[in-house]
Amino acid sequence: MVNKEPLLSICIPTRNRADVLNQCLKSIVEDPEFSDDVEIVVSDNCSTDNTKDVVISYSSNNQNIKYFRNDSDVGGDRNILLSLERGTGTFLKLNNDYSIFKEGALGFLLHEIKENIEEKPVLYFHKSNNYPCKEEIITDFNDILKKEKWSMSWIGSYGYWKDDFQNFEERDRRINTMFQQVDWFIRSFKKKKKILYLSKDLTTRLPFNAKQGGYNFIEVHTKNYLIQFQELVSEGLLQEKTIEYVKKEALLPSMVSWLLKIKLANKGRFSYLTENGWKILKREFGGYNWYYRVLLKSVLKSLYVITKTEYIKPIITKFRKNLPKT
Repeated sequence: MVNKEPLLSICIPTRNRADVLNQCLKSIVEDPEFSDDVEIVVSDNCSTDNTKDVVISYSSNNQNIKYFRNDSDVGGDRNILLSLERGTGTFLKLNNDYSIFKEGALGFLLHEIKENIEEKPVLYFHKSNNYPCKEEIITDFNDILKKEKWSMSWIGSYGYWKDDFQNFEERDRRINTMFQQVDWFIRSFKKKKKILYLSKDLTTRLPFNAKQGGYNFIEVHTKNYLIQFQELVSEGLLQEKTIEYVKKEALLPSMVSWLLKIKLANKGRFSYLTENGWKILKREFGGYNWYYRVLLKSVLKSLYVITKTEYIKPIITKFRKNLPKT
């Protein structure tokens, strides 16, 4: 008999990634901690591959694996929202379809939910190799933004107590930003003023064949990410200098790295658009007195890394393979 209200809903938005989704589901179902306390929700954004067959192969033997298929492609952001709205667990954990659970991860999640089910603080999952897990209580939003910088854009860091999530008005107000998961996190913090920061590496990312992207990566990440935090600035919960710190230390260097990687070392791995990339960077960061210094440093560092990993390393590897065996 399946619990009507499981403790944990693992919410997986997906589209046309049946191969990696299969491994993701397998990692959860075969975990010794998988039980009626855990619900898996797969929100299929109208896939054209065999995604449905993959999920049914698991759900036919597990009533707590739920499959939902959208009648049409509603967009990635809308599907993320739907995956959470379809969950019935006490805690709704977002999970990428290409992320497989590591050994002990499911047990860790269930333990943290049970330990915090009364107070229900905001939970944040920092991807880290720390063992055992390091826990930290954060009450100042400046502290977590300085720690995470750009990393807070990753959906795998987030989960929400169902009661909190259902009470959000206009849950889709950031639907076109690609960072609505950050908005829900911000709203949770505004309500509770307390974050349980958990340093634990829960999943491993799998490579997948389908190309990512299709949108202007530089435009979206420079404009849409940090703008959401301005709400906290206006309410006195975040300092403007913290946002500038993130721009200088992480966002500009990261965007330069991605821009050069896509232009010089793509090799068909990404379909991100980078039109007017340099102009966008100047528009967003050019007003700071550190802009050109950080830009130059980032370009030089990125070129060094690309040259080393994409060109020199393959040559060395090929040379070693051709050495005569002794």
